[in-house]
Amino acid sequence: MKVENSIICECTNTNVANSLLIVLPQQTQYLKLTTEIYGISIARRIALSAKSAGFDRVLLLTTNDQIEETAKLLENTPALAISPENVSVHLDARRIVILASDILADRKWLKYIGGLHIQAGSMVLDPQRAGIIEAEPDAEFIAQSFAGGGDIFAALQDTFKTQLVDLSGPGSIALQPTTTKTDVEDWLRSCLIKDTDGVLARIIARPISLEITRHLINTRISANAMSVFSASIGLCGAPFFLSTQPEYQVIGGLLFTLHSILDGCDGELARLRFSESHLGGLLDYWGDNIVHVAIFACMSIGWGLSADASWSHWPLIAGCAAVFSTIGSASLVHWRTMRRSKHTHKKAEGPLFTSIAQSSNTDISKLLDGLARRDFIYLVLLLSIFGKASWFLVLAAIGAPVFFLLLLWVAYSETKLKTQ
Repeated sequence: MKVENSIICECTNTNVANSLLIVLPQQTQYLKLTTEIYGISIARRIALSAKSAGFDRVLLLTTNDQIEETAKLLENTPALAISPENVSVHLDARRIVILASDILADRKWLKYIGGLHIQAGSMVLDPQRAGIIEAEPDAEFIAQSFAGGGDIFAALQDTFKTQLVDLSGPGSIALQPTTTKTDVEDWLRSCLIKDTDGVLARIIARPISLEITRHLINTRISANAMSVFSASIGLCGAPFFLSTQPEYQVIGGLLFTLHSILDGCDGELARLRFSESHLGGLLDYWGDNIVHVAIFACMSIGWGLSADASWSHWPLIAGCAAVFSTIGSASLVHWRTMRRSKHTHKKAEGPLFTSIAQSSNTDISKLLDGLARRDFIYLVLLLSIFGKASWFLVLAAIGAPVFFLLLLWVAYSETKLKTQ
């Protein structure tokens, strides 16, 4: 065995083109590839997760008597069901990821391990989870490892320079004999927590939305329907900010908070069902921004109606600054996303934007990501208790234009960087 310590480079390569995922034969007798989790079989979930992670092809290794049954589960996916002895004809990929038996992986985890930057002719290995190989053009020795039977990872270690790593974590789950269907469902929902969630969103909104999703996933309610319903709740809350009375503003604040919670359910449903779509991304993205614009406008009008005539124009100025900056930021993000999709010749799917900048390596990009999180919603609710929602409008009138200008700077900087 050749164990090395410097195979993984510090940089990562998120491009997993010309990549192959091989899933070793299943060993557990309780949860089989045919077992359905939230209406989708485990075999199909593996294939669709790999597709979402960017893998070109997936091979599910199984016995000859189960190939036909497994193949039916994999229709309309980039996956094939084959026996181990037939692997050799498919080993023409540059990046080969071998998933250990009885491991179910989330798309983010698969994308991470598939995009690791590894030296050619080397392997990164967690014997309990996966092996990641940067193969040489001739992969005959890999085929021999499968054809020989026995411990495939041990055989590969005799051929490749190997770095042992620990790939355990929330991104994958081992299907043990004691693992139940409920355990897998709980794990799948835990994978829906986003890295971009704010602190309060993780503590308050996400646990509630995940519980709501748990009850909705087996219904016919679609993710797009949840997007429309969530936006409707937010729009219903906006008129309550026309009043300066705390009791009305609290109702508006509660509806705004409920909108934020339900807005998490649409994406959760879509990811669990692998039903992300461009339309769904548009509904989710613009629904949020329309709600924000409506609330800022109502705050401005309500504050202006109650203000003294001598300075009643200031609420209007604050409202215009918040509203038009929000529209400008939303439009710029949408335009850049659509342009990037056009230039890469890829159809835009799923949520339009999960990060403010195309590259999150810069400090300003990370700052923008932080400012875009939804924890501000709880400040609106807190101020509404005292009838001071207008104070938040003042903050928005300052913060929204600054956010828009920073966003323009990021767009300009990244465009300039690409032209160099």
